[in-house]
Amino acid sequence: MNESSRDTSLLRKLVAEPTVHFLVLAGLLFLYYGFNGGEQRIIDIQRSEIDARILLLEISSGEASTPALRLAVEDIIIQERVLVAEAKRLGLDNDTRINELLAQKMRHVLSAEVIQPSAAELSNYFQAKQLRYTHPATVSVDELVIRDKQAIVADLHSQFLAGVDINYLTGDIDGSQARLSDIELLDLSAIFDSEFAE
Repeated sequence: MNESSRDTSLLRKLVAEPTVHFLVLAGLLFLYYGFNGGEQRIIDIQRSEIDARILLLEISSGEASTPALRLAVEDIIIQERVLVAEAKRLGLDNDTRINELLAQKMRHVLSAEVIQPSAAELSNYFQAKQLRYTHPATVSVDELVIRDKQAIVADLHSQFLAGVDINYLTGDIDGSQARLSDIELLDLSAIFDSEFAE
């Protein structure tokens, strides 16, 4: 076998080898991104952030973390950061709900710097502004609507005066009943006249 036929045979083997195809393709991609300045996105995750998340998990569970759990937490944090970075790249962070959450978190951060009042100061403030924190009185009323005024016979009238529960009234009543629960004076005045509501 001469030298040229050995070279041809070796060349055919290399061309048929899938590993060579992979290496050539990888090299071409590497050169392409190297010359075209492929977009580099670096996500920086601090070890202290991972340790803090693991500590919170240990506090909530009451148990020390295992190496497998630590790796799982690291994996979750990396996934979260990658997903957040990709969502920002796609412009998904421009969302009303996201903005509300960020504003709420910022208020929380800002409120940490505000001096918190003592229990006595809170009590004094409550006493001075008590009307702001008091709801109007409410009542619950059983309403019986009778279609014909003449139908209110003496027997029914005497039952009302005796305070018989609306569910236990006796006699032939042509009407409807309803329960008005936790109704305020303003609502009663809208249904009935003010004097009757009072």
